[in-house]
Amino acid sequence: LNWGFQFYDSVRLYARNQGVPVNEAESCNWWESAARQGEATAMTNLGLCLETGKGRAQDHAAAATWYRQAADQGNAIAMYNLGLAHEYGRGVPQSFETAAQWLQRALDSGRLSTGNSLDARRHLERANRHLQAARGDPRAMYELARAVTSGDSGETRDERRGLELMKRAAEAPGAVPEALLAHGTTVFFGRHRDHSDLRAGRPLTPQQIQRMEADQREGARWVRRAADAGQDEAVVLYAGWT
Repeated sequence: LNWGFQFYDSVRLYARNQGVPVNEAESCNWWESAARQGEATAMTNLGLCLETGKGRAQDHAAAATWYRQAADQGNAIAMYNLGLAHEYGRGVPQSFETAAQWLQRALDSGRLSTGNSLDARRHLERANRHLQAARGDPRAMYELARAVTSGDSGETRDERRGLELMKRAAEAPGAVPEALLAHGTTVFFGRHRDHSDLRAGRPLTPQQIQRMEADQREGARWVRRAADAGQDEAVVLYAGWT
């Protein structure tokens, strides 16, 4: 049994694609043997074997089950990994609320390494941003829209979805001026429209020209709202449009 625990650091490296294991399958066999005897560290590392598919067939649901058992025993890495599983819906239903709870518990334990603590905080910030945005917090909605549009802060870049989120952020009660400005410039410059005709050099139809003019008027109204709220960039921009 003790020989199996020599693989602890190696299995963690496997999960991060660092280093080359001597025998992945054998190390996972040892972890499973100890895990089935109720050892929390072994449960955690067996979960890593299953999550990464290194030494075991990949099985996110089984990995989450082992993480949960180890987390219930107070293992900080298991709490952290279980939080990530819920954040991304790997083997468990996606739930930013549950993810935030486990990530916070992992941090509160004080037993994460410095690197894991920093990573856990980043994921906790992302989970909380999603939670607050879902609850209608204007600042969180704006920040989530920006992150999705640019692909920052752990979000997958999806400009179309980001623009839709920014529109919702601008239309929300108590919208922050930055959301009003961002949505206004999007509409004014037609970033939400199909520009294939322009790229192809085809002349615009009268209907397309009318739509562009309507977008500019609508966009200017949003920028004016941001300017009225004291957003400096909006003030300068709107002054140049009038």
